[in-house]
Amino acid sequence: MTASHPPEPENQNQPPIERSKAFASLVTILTASGILGVLAGLIHLLGAMASGFTPVSAADVIFNIIFGGMIFFCSRVLARGKALVIWLALGCVALSILYSFVLGRGFNYVIATVGALFIWQLFKLKQQGELS
Repeated sequence: MTASHPPEPENQNQPPIERSKAFASLVTILTASGILGVLAGLIHLLGAMASGFTPVSAADVIFNIIFGGMIFFCSRVLARGKALVIWLALGCVALSILYSFVLGRGFNYVIATVGALFIWQLFKLKQQGELS
């Protein structure tokens, strides 16, 4: 008698999915933006310490550090190829726009435009099957 072995899954020996240059570029851009956002918050903290804290400068420091951390987190989720990054990016853009309104700075056209372009690129990657 011979023992029958179940067939091995076909995907077991295949290499991981090749990512496009656009995918790699978005991961790099998000990673750098997140790190620079946290760094900007820390630099703002040093400036606020030198000139005295105001409630607005304290809020800006906290927001910059949190926003930079959120962007960096988005880059890590994107690097894993998860479609969850689309929702996280939408949340980051919405949070930034809401923060601008709360501080009375009006609508932030820059973050809205850059965020819309970035989210559009994420949807394109999802359609191409690079995000799951």
